[in-house]
Amino acid sequence: MFRSKVKKWRLIERDWRMPKAVVYGYASANLMTMMPEIPNTIFSVYPERNAVFVYYYSDPYKDMDYEYCRRNDIDMIRVEFGGSPFWADADYFLPGFIVRWDDVPDYPGSLEEQYRITISLIANEMKERLGISAYYRPLNDLEVNKRKIGGHTHNIVGNKVWIAAHGPQVKKPKLDVMEKAIPPPPEKFADKEAKSIRERIGWIEMFAEREVSVREVRDLYNEAFTKMFGVEAEPMDETEVELQVADQYTEKLTSEDWLLAKSEEKHFGDIPPNVKRTMKAVKIPGGPLIRVVALKKGDKIHDILITGSIHCTPITLIEDMEKTLQGIDISESAVRARVEAAYKQGQVAIAKPEDFVKIIMEALKS
Repeated sequence: MFRSKVKKWRLIERDWRMPKAVVYGYASANLMTMMPEIPNTIFSVYPERNAVFVYYYSDPYKDMDYEYCRRNDIDMIRVEFGGSPFWADADYFLPGFIVRWDDVPDYPGSLEEQYRITISLIANEMKERLGISAYYRPLNDLEVNKRKIGGHTHNIVGNKVWIAAHGPQVKKPKLDVMEKAIPPPPEKFADKEAKSIRERIGWIEMFAEREVSVREVRDLYNEAFTKMFGVEAEPMDETEVELQVADQYTEKLTSEDWLLAKSEEKHFGDIPPNVKRTMKAVKIPGGPLIRVVALKKGDKIHDILITGSIHCTPITLIEDMEKTLQGIDISESAVRARVEAAYKQGQVAIAKPEDFVKIIMEALKS
């Protein structure tokens, strides 16, 4: 499908406690932008205990129950990817790949195309090997019979290295705990028939109607990735510097300040008495949930916070756009100019500039 210039890639499989398991790939991707000796990699990592992934634009109090997770000693890690918070337990594993864009120049730069191609390939492999009728559903879901059996997230680091992390649900998850840890906001299922986690979530064994091992699914993903890039993957160890940087990232991405960064309390601090708070949340069909919380002072935008399941590159694109909106007049033309300028700096999957303009203006007028 795509042809890597480098034919031998590294294969890594590790049993790690979840925060380090997730952070390892991102640490390696960052290092690969500077260290040519670190090879393109296919990886599979496994958690040792329950965890919740918190994505870059997730509000810890609206997109999940931060306090429930904290009280019940559930690992939380906020990663520098787009998506919705999701649950991982001991029957979960995280397959993915890290590749230098220069090594695979025909690999698409569009997030939407990456998701479509990669998830469709995985779906076909599942049909052939597991006998289940899996398919791709935009933006980034792997489904069977309208139930999600896997989420996926991709990001680019330094405009040089693509990292992809996939999340197939092999076994039945702990639904009772999952529902409490990541209760979805009401807008989340606006474009879906399912209206609850129990109606929405599936798992591979549910549809295979037999016992399926994590190792079997791991092999499926490894072979799908090698097929997609036309490479061979050889088991190799991480470098010492990768492990050191992973430990540093783990400390950062699991800290309370980092986890709460997209909460209103952390972002706004104390709101002055002469400032009015407004909010609007909309689920884009086949795309992200976008939530805008605005602070208005007279005819000016005092401050603004945009959260949700937004997939964008660079990952700070929406965050940077927020800063340009602070202090401007509350007018559609002024908002549109800032939003369109932000889009020239990167991409947002599915959501168009007009979507952000409309939701921001509706929030400001509410």
